[in-house]
Amino acid sequence: MGESGLLEKFAAVCGENNILPGGAAGGKYLRDVLGQTEGRALAVLKPENAAQVSKILKLCARTKTPAVPQGGNTGYRGGCIPDKSGRAVVVSMENMRGAPKICGGEMRAAAGCVLADLQDAAAAAGFLFPLNLGAKESCQIGGNLAANAGGLNFLRYGGARELCAGLDAVLPNGEIINLPSAPRKNNSGYDLKNLLIGGEGTLGIITAAALKLFPPPKIRAAAFAAAENIERALELFYLCQEKTGGALECCEVMPRFLYALVQKHFPEIPPPFSSPPPLAVLVEAADAGVELREALAEALKKKIITDAALPVSEKQRRLFWQFRENAPEATRREGKWQKTDVCLPLEHLADFCAAARKFFAAEDSDGAHILEFGHLGDGNLHLSARPKGRAPEAEPAAAEKLQTGIWELVLEFGGAFSAEHGIGRTHAGALRRYKNPAAYAAMRAVKSALDPENIMNPGVMFLD
Repeated sequence: MGESGLLEKFAAVCGENNILPGGAAGGKYLRDVLGQTEGRALAVLKPENAAQVSKILKLCARTKTPAVPQGGNTGYRGGCIPDKSGRAVVVSMENMRGAPKICGGEMRAAAGCVLADLQDAAAAAGFLFPLNLGAKESCQIGGNLAANAGGLNFLRYGGARELCAGLDAVLPNGEIINLPSAPRKNNSGYDLKNLLIGGEGTLGIITAAALKLFPPPKIRAAAFAAAENIERALELFYLCQEKTGGALECCEVMPRFLYALVQKHFPEIPPPFSSPPPLAVLVEAADAGVELREALAEALKKKIITDAALPVSEKQRRLFWQFRENAPEATRREGKWQKTDVCLPLEHLADFCAAARKFFAAEDSDGAHILEFGHLGDGNLHLSARPKGRAPEAEPAAAEKLQTGIWELVLEFGGAFSAEHGIGRTHAGALRRYKNPAAYAAMRAVKSALDPENIMNPGVMFLD
């Protein structure tokens, strides 16, 4: 079948208004948010329901046309961007929205619903949907689930996987699969839901989900603390968890240089401290304001921290979070960095950071800027560096050496080289290199069984 005939068949499935030929698609669909991965497509398709997704994938299977599912395109690994062949269709979920339905402590939502809208819908009904990402105004829940997104509240609520009670999806052969949330106890075979969650669109397309809701906290108490190093920050974390009875929702760290970058690029946001501390630690607890203040007072008395700033209003609490959430954008405005997304057991985190600093020092005699930034409470750091004080693109070989060296250190300390950003296209080689060989072979076997023609997001997660 020729290209024009194939486009006609896809248009017949989703409608003339819901198809963009590849040449008319533009960067919104063909380039990732970081501008690092770019591809070409036969067309961008915008189905409106699961039945249309089913017909699209049946046609893809019959014609061996690659299909690339895409949500809000906010990921960092190129996992929803087609390759450069121009053979694939991008299946955008942006038209699969509609108002979510809330019943029995769950929210039923179509895959294209934007995360912030789901948070608002839950709040309007008196609930909390706690998944919280910097890209919440544009990311979609189907993509969040496909990537198993982590986010700022992971410490207390877990990530997308923990927050999903059930889902609907379309398999690579076009069959619709329903994995409902009820009954709660259901030991009737393999956990297919959790294969699709985190599968990055390689095993099918998630079309709808049942999401867990929680009672909202009556009040959130936050504070920025100044610590000398990671060791002290961890002491503060353990103390706050103990004093609040495990009520911490997050514990974030920002080193001095990154703190100063936020001050430089976002002068309109008042900083918690006028001078950047060696390490700024943002903690937030639910319904435990008194206990959090007691923990901070004890930490000051024991010299675990050197200073603490507490918001005097809800507005100031939100400004604290604006300061933290603008950190990634501040680094981007400063230039390109070699970034990692690693996770360590907390008991090894301080030793890993010390080893990483030694590694960077050995590799960069001029002294690189090193950022130990991220989600301290769950061990997820976005360790970043600029080799020889310059942008990574100036020395790609040096940048790759830094990344590989850090990954190997992570494995030595029992960690994961990819924490919340996934594998996508950019880290498929690393997955093959670092994953346990038997586990990798099992993953490939699952992929081959469900997608024998490899039409579902080829090149993502697995090297072809």
